[in-house]
Amino acid sequence: MSESNNGTDESNDFESSGARQPTKRMIPDDFTNADHIIQPGDGDQSPKFLITPSGAGANRVMLAGVVTDVEDVGDDQAYLRMRCTDVAGNDFLTYAGQYQKEARSDMAELEAPEFVQVIGKPNTLETDDGSVLTSVRPEVVNTISESEYFSLCAENAQHTIKRLTGEHGHEFFQAEADDLYEGEYDETVYEAAVETLERVADQLDTGADEDELSRSELESMEYDELRGLAAEFDNINGNASADALVDALADKPVPA
Repeated sequence: MSESNNGTDESNDFESSGARQPTKRMIPDDFTNADHIIQPGDGDQSPKFLITPSGAGANRVMLAGVVTDVEDVGDDQAYLRMRCTDVAGNDFLTYAGQYQKEARSDMAELEAPEFVQVIGKPNTLETDDGSVLTSVRPEVVNTISESEYFSLCAENAQHTIKRLTGEHGHEFFQAEADDLYEGEYDETVYEAAVETLERVADQLDTGADEDELSRSELESMEYDELRGLAAEFDNINGNASADALVDALADKPVPA
């Protein structure tokens, strides 16, 4: 996972053709609903950017998912297609051919289901029915642990939400997104990002020790219930605020 945090940023110098562009974190819904790649700089060597509904200008993307299948779809030589789904059940595709040899080799060794982080260039292709298929040309395909996967899913969702709410973003790319999509996908992408955060929270609670008090359980309790639990522990002040009691009780063993 050495590259998971390298070069990630919410700004871009799109006039610079030689600089490595920052990697944009996003959820699959933001990525797959994007269908426009632009080249705003001067000259053929200027970087190209996928404009996403959340307002990202992505020369390079980072996505996290669970591998559901890897298939060779090439004719004369290996051309692998990897399908992944994220914690909220949304898919994205990654294609690796002769120009992505290392990533293609890593993909060939994967067996579903595996947790992966994918970093690469966005690519769009108009299909026979006139729709646009957006996929990743991978530079890096990392296998990651379950905890790393949930962490990346949550981080990608947070970055997506911050672009949609204007906390992160680049004025030029936000304006391009407004012109291209006219807010058509904003609600869908926002809801997918929120669902991702909720699913991650649910998964983390499910994976917790059944003999420990979980934060989500405690947060749903009335104040008197929290005080009753606190009375079972000598080192917890039962007169503290509800938030303080939740903090103190989280991950404590369930009283007999």
